[in-house]
Amino acid sequence: MPDGARSDASEAKRSDNAHRAAQLHLVTPGGGFFAQDILAEDAPEWERELAKSLLAGAQLRAARANHGAKDRRLGTSLGKYERLMQVLPSMRNFEPLRFEGDLETSERNEILLIVIAEFIRRQPKATGDLVKGDTISGQVSGIKAIVAEHLGRPILAPTGGKTLARELQQMRLEDGPSADRALSLPLRGTHLDALALTSSGFDVRSPGWPTARYALLRTMHQGLLRGGEPGTLPGEPFRPAHGVCWGDFTWHDIATGTLLTQRDATTGALHWVLIVRVRGIKDVMGKHKKVPITIASKHPANGASGRDVTCTYFAVLRLWEERGGLVPHDARGSAPFFVGPDGSTPVDTGVALGAITDAARALGLNASAFGSSACRRGGATDLRDKLGSAAGKQIIVQRGRWCATDIDEIYSRSSLGEHVTASVALSAGGGARSLEQVVPGWVQPTHFGR
Repeated sequence: MPDGARSDASEAKRSDNAHRAAQLHLVTPGGGFFAQDILAEDAPEWERELAKSLLAGAQLRAARANHGAKDRRLGTSLGKYERLMQVLPSMRNFEPLRFEGDLETSERNEILLIVIAEFIRRQPKATGDLVKGDTISGQVSGIKAIVAEHLGRPILAPTGGKTLARELQQMRLEDGPSADRALSLPLRGTHLDALALTSSGFDVRSPGWPTARYALLRTMHQGLLRGGEPGTLPGEPFRPAHGVCWGDFTWHDIATGTLLTQRDATTGALHWVLIVRVRGIKDVMGKHKKVPITIASKHPANGASGRDVTCTYFAVLRLWEERGGLVPHDARGSAPFFVGPDGSTPVDTGVALGAITDAARALGLNASAFGSSACRRGGATDLRDKLGSAAGKQIIVQRGRWCATDIDEIYSRSSLGEHVTASVALSAGGGARSLEQVVPGWVQPTHFGR
């Protein structure tokens, strides 16, 4: 049976959570939603055995529906609840709502959640810092989710939870503004070009990991890839539906069978073209198909530049030619293309980050300032720099597999050149008047009617 993108570690964590929740009386073994009988009282024994098997299978499947990250968060929530039960062992249990608008039971459950939130707030972090309101909200929600999933129904009424919300709101007000995002610099195309210089000491030509590492970096930059998208997340098995496989590459024109080419709309020059399909790592529910990313040769197909080592198209082609004979054609639909230094283990976020920090150190940069999305940031920034913020917006969103149309403004970095141009414009006098200056009573709305 398909595993639903769950690793052995996730399954072990789920089982541990279930055991701990039972010990804390948050759930009742053999009780809850799946304890219902689906047969008439006079059903024969063989039907009861079959029904029992079906319900047990359904219960296990429902319990495994969480993504692995949620199981880890639930484990943290249980840890806080365990500490509370050590000091308040007589605290009563949560109760299921008797009906959807059961405010009486909802309030009895809400006061328990409020006490849990207050207890967590008073417990310092391991570093001695205050536990933030957003963190507490997530941990309280974790406890609520454990009970609700077991019962198969909410424990707060739709109109309930107002006091709990006010408690959490006040905690956030006490926390003050959120801290700044951690510094994470972009790895730009010029950086990747500089790595190919002999003076960098960064090997991009030798067979094996040097060739694979450089192809990985250039593909991540061209495709705006997150660290886990070429392969997998740390500790997770490789899944063909998630990571980049050999079968995700298209080199030939489907109609003609010849190598795929396309003319540049601006210069008219003909370029070699490669298509690689990538799935967004945040699509944890597997709702979307892999997105085709176009990688064109750096130089025209009829040019005299040859196989420029800094060209992403030929960096990938070198790796394809080097390892192609090791992967049978019938296995290419599921075999990982990007593998690590050992030549067989699929790359994960940690390996991608290692390649990025190796590159940063080779360039004399502060490696600690670069994260696993450095190539993604660098690619988005380069697109904005070349195409401009407005013109490049849609292509950045599509190429980066973003669903929000303003996310490019978070990842792409404005350039000094942009701001110099803006400063010069601000220093220039004159300019047309605004409509509000010439149209009496007109104030521009935040949104125009459609």
